[in-house]
Amino acid sequence: MFTRRWISLFAVGVLLAGNYVVNAQSGPRLELSQREWNFGQIWAGAPCRIEIELRNVGDAPLKILNIRSSCGCAMARPQKSELAPGETDTMTVTYDTKKNAKVVKQTITLMTNDPVEPKIRFVLQGEVWNVFDAEPAAALAFGRVKPDSRKSKAIELTNNLKEKVHPKLRPLDPDVPFEIKLEELEPGMKYRLSAGIKPPLKLGDNRVTLTIETGVERLPTMTISISARAMERVSVWPDHLRVVPSQKKRGTRTLRLNYSGEQPFEITELKSNLPSVTVRKLSRQQPTAYSEFAAYMLRVYLPPFNEFPEEGTTIEIYTNDPDPKFRRLVVPIRKIYPHQQKPD
Repeated sequence: MFTRRWISLFAVGVLLAGNYVVNAQSGPRLELSQREWNFGQIWAGAPCRIEIELRNVGDAPLKILNIRSSCGCAMARPQKSELAPGETDTMTVTYDTKKNAKVVKQTITLMTNDPVEPKIRFVLQGEVWNVFDAEPAAALAFGRVKPDSRKSKAIELTNNLKEKVHPKLRPLDPDVPFEIKLEELEPGMKYRLSAGIKPPLKLGDNRVTLTIETGVERLPTMTISISARAMERVSVWPDHLRVVPSQKKRGTRTLRLNYSGEQPFEITELKSNLPSVTVRKLSRQQPTAYSEFAAYMLRVYLPPFNEFPEEGTTIEIYTNDPDPKFRRLVVPIRKIYPHQQKPD
């Protein structure tokens, strides 16, 4: 009697446990035909794409809520945003091989309503070959500079091929804000590409795409980006802040107050026109290889979207700068609706 009773209780327990597992794993479930792809070695500019099958192996509709990429050079486009139970879809994954990155490893993250694995990562990797390897990077980026800066930078180009290559610079407009020179270091094998700023730069982004003609049939040209962001002696970045509907609770933003380190500079006061918005000073950063400016980092605390006023507000930053123009800086904060439309 005792034995039969315990056997019965055990059987009931097994059934209940089984039902719990089924219920715990019910709902939408996303399955990928593969979670990684090594495209091997390809030439720069060549197409790079793969089709991935998505399947909802669950028992409820699967919704793709968002897709994020670790780099703008990698893209993923499914045909549908929702899959019924048992339904499949094709997602096209592409990589832009013109980005001058030799070793590639990027991640695409799919965010869904799958309760077991709401984030699934797809990894693509490989090598992209160009006629020349560029060191330290396939770009000449000056970063944040003053309009009257006279900085210069250089990279070395090393031939990847067995045969010698004699590159030429495609002519640029005479009004480009950079002096550019290509020098031969080792005939047919190694070159130095240098760029110097021609002041004065216009405020904002100064960018040029330089084309190098290689004379190699399979890859006749190579491009190098040259850029410099010219800023005023004192500036705030970003110059405005936004509060969006996805902000369901109190959130934070970071401001960077850039200033020329040529003379003493202090923040004397931080003000907000709204009690629920506060701002405080975090740290001070010194100039670097990518910025001629020192900076104060500021943290702004913002209320949830539904508590933020429709008319917006501002933050005021007061400094001891001798120029009245930079003694009071105003950063507007706006409430942004989807597609910039407010509800009726």
